[in-house]
Amino acid sequence: MTTEQRRVIWRHPKGIYETVEVSGTGVFGVPYCYRETVYTQDRDARGVAHKELAAAVQQPVKLPKRLAVTDEEEQEICELYAKQMSIALVASSMHRSPQTVRAVLAKNDVEIRKGGPRITPKMIKQYTE
Repeated sequence: MTTEQRRVIWRHPKGIYETVEVSGTGVFGVPYCYRETVYTQDRDARGVAHKELAAAVQQPVKLPKRLAVTDEEEQEICELYAKQMSIALVASSMHRSPQTVRAVLAKNDVEIRKGGPRITPKMIKQYTE
């Protein structure tokens, strides 16, 4: 059987909270001792220690809709992609999603490159000679 003793070590001058030392022996006879700071009943009577029910029900946060891609942004996305930037890099630099970048590229009839390493004829010559 466990025994537990609680004693107040310090109490806030206004009675808001108190530091309590809890000591005793556990189930297997191992002694323990710890200190914890807890709100007092006085503070809870004032309604500060518990949450208000009305505060729990909050209005959902309305996020702003994403603005449509402007013509200037479409042009810049196409230019960046033509300069050998990846879709992920273009998306992060323009603060858009990769899906949006792909849609803009498809809308402007830009051929989307395949992923993976880029092997050029120059590289083939270099390693075959």
